[in-house]
Amino acid sequence: MENGNITPKIDKLKKGDKIELLGPLGSFKISEESKNKNIIFISTGVGIATFMSMIPYLLEKDKKNKITLLTGYKNKEKILYDNYFNNLEKIHKNFNYYIALSKKKIRVQSLAEKYFDKNADYYLCGLKDMVSSVNMLLLKKSIPGKNIFIEKYD
Repeated sequence: MENGNITPKIDKLKKGDKIELLGPLGSFKISEESKNKNIIFISTGVGIATFMSMIPYLLEKDKKNKITLLTGYKNKEKILYDNYFNNLEKIHKNFNYYIALSKKKIRVQSLAEKYFDKNADYYLCGLKDMVSSVNMLLLKKSIPGKNIFIEKYD
């Protein structure tokens, strides 16, 4: 993030610089109630990193419930982990992966409409505008707030 707390500092690092990291410290994790349900993960940009451990964990534990990843980027050059998620989709029949590119006028909100599942739990991670708009969309579609899990990073 151009004006984020960390990105400008990382941009100034040079090869060989040493840094100290702390974390991860968050509490954003798979709810016990979600473990036997369909789950739809929705992210934009680096928000997908949050799901890098959640999705494989679920796919190893659960072979029957549907797990869907809807992720959005500005353009093809910005896509993260594409090969990884394409391979997961080939290996696991219960996993689907869809990308929205805003440069092509496709947003994750439209994917959320298209792949809506009234019985799923939803995990949202990304910039607050996307998270807020998808959250509102889900609430309007009568998904209870207890079935929507949110992590904003701005």
